[in-house]
Amino acid sequence: MAAHDAIQAAISLYSWADKLAEKGDPIYGELALLFLLELSTLPLVAEQLACDGLLDHIASASLATYIRRPNVSPFADSVGPQRCYNIWAKGIVPILLNMMSALGATIAPEVAYVLNQFPNLMQSSIDRFEAPDDNQRRRPRDPAFITPLSVSEIHSLALITQVLGALRTKNVRDIPAVEWDSATLLENVDWWIDHRKVLRERLVALGPREAEWKSMPASDADKKKGSESRLEAKVIDQLEFVRTVLDEGLE
Repeated sequence: MAAHDAIQAAISLYSWADKLAEKGDPIYGELALLFLLELSTLPLVAEQLACDGLLDHIASASLATYIRRPNVSPFADSVGPQRCYNIWAKGIVPILLNMMSALGATIAPEVAYVLNQFPNLMQSSIDRFEAPDDNQRRRPRDPAFITPLSVSEIHSLALITQVLGALRTKNVRDIPAVEWDSATLLENVDWWIDHRKVLRERLVALGPREAEWKSMPASDADKKKGSESRLEAKVIDQLEFVRTVLDEGLE
């Protein structure tokens, strides 16, 4: 990897993804970050990524301008904003979590800085789970469906923000506060867990693997917990984890 400068090649590909977009689809940005995500699971490589300024590149690349736009969503009207959401939820957020796991307090200020560069996405991650009203209707501005990727997004953000909050109590000056309304999210997560029929109706599979999981019956253990499909069981497991992290904090 060092001999072929693989990390810098991937960072460059991410930085140029908006220029290389095929019909408005910055697919190379997602591919580059998925490659770096796999590398970031190795602590020594995560440290090297930090030394190479990956987080600064993520926030300052011209592609980040597109990711910050308010129309970025898994259900956007065009492929570009959809891909930008994938880059955020599949790439940026998990990379931040891996780097926090590997480097702890030393990388925390940079992680907080990157999150604060994407306020629209931080807010929409919460808005996406707004519980329907008593008639189970949503206001026109609200998303109508929940995806496993959006659940994975709040799963990672819950962990990151809780760790940052704990670190800030010891080092407030160096770690910026991150605006993320975890109390509202916790209330809504509770609602979805308690209203399984509505969750089942609103749960959308994205991609063939998730579609396969949705067609597969849940295990006997998960059926006893109220899940009907393997996909629903996976989503419920993550929502319950989010609830635990936000309600009880981290050990």
